[in-house]
Amino acid sequence: MPVKFSIGGQDYDRIPYGKGADDLDHLKCDDCGSPRGMLHVLGCDLEPCPRCGGQAISCDCFYDDD
Repeated sequence: MPVKFSIGGQDYDRIPYGKGADDLDHLKCDDCGSPRGMLHVLGCDLEPCPRCGGQAISCDCFYDDD
């Protein structure tokens, strides 16, 4: 599982569950089940984009692997 996203030619560290601004105070992510402190499963609806803070799967940032 990649630990960084490449966006517009720049690498950004992925944000683990529990470190996102909108993360809930649950032991596991409500969408992918990742425990606090671990990276979301790729494609998780709740993973924030490390560049803009929006939803990683639907933000307007250009991910280099798209």
